[in-house]
Amino acid sequence: MKNLVVLAIFTMSLSALAQPLQQTVRGTVQESFTHGPIPNAKVVLKQSDGSTHETISDINGQFRFEHIPPGRLQLLFSAFGYQSKSLADIDHTASRETIVIIELAESEEQLGEVNVIANSSTRPKNEMVTLSARTFSIEETQRFAGARNDVARMAAKLPGVRNANDAVNDIVIRGNSPNGLLWRMEDLDIPNPNHYGKNGQTGGPVSLLNNNVLRNSDFLTGAFPASYGNALSGVFDLQMRDGNNEKYEFIGQVGFNGFEIGAEGPLGNGSFLVDYRYSVLSLMSAIGFDFGTGSAIPEYQDFTFKVTQKLSDKWRMSAFGLWGKSKIDFVRSPDSDEDLYGETGTNTHSRSQQAVLGVNFFYITSESSLLKLTLGTGSLWDNDFLDTLDQSGQPQSYYGMDFRNTTYSGHIQWVTNAIENHTFRVGLRNDVYTFDMLDSIYDYPNGFNHPTDISNYTSLHQPYVEWQYRPSTRWTVNSGIHAQILSLNGSTTIEPRMGVEYTLDERNVLSAAYGLHSQMAPVNIYYRNVAKPMGGSYQPNKDLDFQKSHHFVIGHSYTFSPTLGLKTEVYYQALFDAIVQASPSAFSLLNGGTFGGVPDTALNNNGKGRNYGIELSLEQYLRKGFYLFSSLSLYQSEYLGSDKVWRKGAFAGNYIFNLSSGKEFVLTKNTTASTRHSITLDGSFIGSGGQRYTPIDFLKSQQEGRTVYDETQVYGLQLPMYMRLDVRVAYRMQGRKVTQEWAIDIQNVTNRKNIQNVMYDPAAQEEVKVYSIGLLPMFQYRIYF
Repeated sequence: MKNLVVLAIFTMSLSALAQPLQQTVRGTVQESFTHGPIPNAKVVLKQSDGSTHETISDINGQFRFEHIPPGRLQLLFSAFGYQSKSLADIDHTASRETIVIIELAESEEQLGEVNVIANSSTRPKNEMVTLSARTFSIEETQRFAGARNDVARMAAKLPGVRNANDAVNDIVIRGNSPNGLLWRMEDLDIPNPNHYGKNGQTGGPVSLLNNNVLRNSDFLTGAFPASYGNALSGVFDLQMRDGNNEKYEFIGQVGFNGFEIGAEGPLGNGSFLVDYRYSVLSLMSAIGFDFGTGSAIPEYQDFTFKVTQKLSDKWRMSAFGLWGKSKIDFVRSPDSDEDLYGETGTNTHSRSQQAVLGVNFFYITSESSLLKLTLGTGSLWDNDFLDTLDQSGQPQSYYGMDFRNTTYSGHIQWVTNAIENHTFRVGLRNDVYTFDMLDSIYDYPNGFNHPTDISNYTSLHQPYVEWQYRPSTRWTVNSGIHAQILSLNGSTTIEPRMGVEYTLDERNVLSAAYGLHSQMAPVNIYYRNVAKPMGGSYQPNKDLDFQKSHHFVIGHSYTFSPTLGLKTEVYYQALFDAIVQASPSAFSLLNGGTFGGVPDTALNNNGKGRNYGIELSLEQYLRKGFYLFSSLSLYQSEYLGSDKVWRKGAFAGNYIFNLSSGKEFVLTKNTTASTRHSITLDGSFIGSGGQRYTPIDFLKSQQEGRTVYDETQVYGLQLPMYMRLDVRVAYRMQGRKVTQEWAIDIQNVTNRKNIQNVMYDPAAQEEVKVYSIGLLPMFQYRIYF
C-alpha cells in the first residue's frame, strides 16, 4: 500500500511537470476620459505562433482569456462608437497573470471592423496631449541598458533630453534647468522623488520610484495641456498599477537599487500592492566596485504601497504612498581628496527623508461624466552639514541646514463628454506649503549667520479648464486655460494652451501646440535673509513673481509600418520674468541645478532666456521582442542676466544623439515544455555636447585656498564630448509557478573618462578634473512567484 501511495505521488508529480506552461490574460476596457467601463467591446488576442482568440467585455468592461501559453502577445480592441486600439508585443509570462487596462476614445465614425491605430502603446495616456510626449511601459524601464531601473534615467534617452551628469538623475529638457520639471504621481504633485533629494530640486543619485509598481506613465517635454501647472520644462505624470485582485503574487529582487521584496493580491472588494527596498551598495562597495562617489557609501531604504477598493457601482477609491530615508557621508580619506559632490578640503554629511500619502475618490455622475477628488500630502526633510578641514586635517563647522517642507494638496476634477465630439475637463488644484527652514554659514570673522530662518506657510491655487473638440477622425483640437495664484505675494498668471493635430493620411500626421507656462520659486528663496550694509538683515525676495515661458512646437510623424515610425519636432521657447540678481551679474535661476547655488542678495524678475532646436527620432516599437530607438537633437540654450549680456546657458550642450536597441531570443522551441528559457540582449549609446562650465580664476583660488571662478567668463567654456556605451544581458527561466531572471548591466563598457567637473585643489595648488563613472557592472536577480 505504501508503495502504491509513493507511486501515485510520483506519477502526479511527473504529470504536473509535463503540463504545458499556461496563464490567464485579462483586463478592463474603459472610456479614456471618464474611465467608465465599456461593455460589449471586442477583444482579439494574437499569439506569436499566429493563433487567435476572441472575446467580448462584460457589463463591467472586463475580459478574460484562460490557458494562454507564455510569449509575445498582441491585443486588439474595438467597440461601437469608439476608436480602435492595439497593444503589441505584450510580455506574457507563465508565473504571473497578465492584466491590462485599456482606454478607448470616442469616435463619431461607427467602425464595424478592428482598425488598428499604429503605435497606440506609446501614445500618451492623457488624451489632451497633442505632441512632445511619450508613454513608458514597464518592460522598457526594466530592459533599457544603463537606465538602472530608473524612469528618470530612461527619460534621458528621449529626444531633447539628457541627464545633467552620471552622479544624479536630473532631467534636462531642451536646455532647461532640471528644476523646471513637475513630478506627479496618481494625480498628486509630489516633491523631489529621489533619495538625497533636495527642496526646490528634482533629481538625486538614486530614485525612490520603483518600476516594479508603476504602470504606463506619460513624459511631456513641452507645450503640455492646461491640467498641468507650476512647471517650465516638462512633466513626468506617473501612474501606479493596481495589485492583482484575484490571486496573491510576489516578487523578490537583488540589484544595484537594493534588496527588494514585494507582494500583491486581493483585499476586500479590491486589491493591495506593497514593495520594500534596502540599499545594497555598501555590500557592493566592500567587494570593490567604485560608484564614482569616492569613499562615500549611499545607505537608503524605501517603501511603496497602493490599495484599491470598489465602494459601489458608482464609487471607487484608491490609496497610495511612498516613503524613503537616506544618508551618506563624504569624509576625506588620507589618500584621496576627490568626489563628484563636494569642494576639496571639506567633509559633507547628508541626511534626508520624505513621504507621500494620497487618496483618490472616483464617482460616476452619469454614463458620460466622472467626478474625481484627490487628497494628499508630501513631505521632504533635508539635514546637511559641511565641515572645512584645517591645516592639521581637523574638521571645523562651516555650514549646516535643517529644512522641513510639507505640502497638503487637494484636487477636484469633473470630466464629461455628454456632447458628441466634445470633451470638457474642469478642475481646481490647491496646495498649502508649510515649512520650517534654518541654515547657518560661518562668515569670518563675524561668526555664523542664518541666510534662511523661517517657519511659515503659503498656498498655490491652480484652476483650469480643458476642451477637446474632434470634428472628424482627421482633426483633434485641444485647448484650455490654466491659472496660478500664489497667496504669499498675490502673484497671478493666466495661461492659455492650444494644440491641433491633423491626420493627412494613414501615414502622415501634422501637429502644432502652444502654451504659456509658469513656475514659482523654491519657498526658501522668498524668505532668504539678506544682510544690510549698516547691519541687520531683511527679506527682499518676497515679491518675486512666477518665472514664465512661451512654448511653441510644430511636429510631423510618418508611419512606415504599424511598428516603425519617424517623428520630427521643431520648437522655440521664450522665457521671461526669470529670477536674477537685482545688482548687475551673470546669475540666473534658469541655470539652477543640483550643484547650483543662489546668491545671498536681492533678486528680481528681470531676466530672460531662449531655447530652440529640432528633434528627430526613429523608433521600431517592440515587435517579436525587438526594439530600436534612435534620436538626434540639435539645440541652443541662452539666457540674459541682470548685466544685460546674452550667454550660453549652463545646459547648452548643443547636440544629443541616442541609440538604444534590444532583442529577445527564445531558447525553448517546444510549446509544451514545462519550462521556458530566453535571453535578452540590450545596448545603449549616448553622445552629447559636454557640460558648460565657468573657468577657474587660478590666482584668486591660490590666494583664498578654495575654488574661485572667473565671473567674467560665466559658462564660457565647454567640457569635451560626453560619450557612453552600455550593454545589458539577461537570462530568464519561466516555470508554471516561478519565473527567475539573472541580468548584468555594464555601464560605460569602454571605460571612457568623461570629465564631470573642473575644480581647484588647494593642497596641490592646481586644477583637477573630476571624472564621471568608469566601467561599472551591475548585477540583478529577480524572481516572480
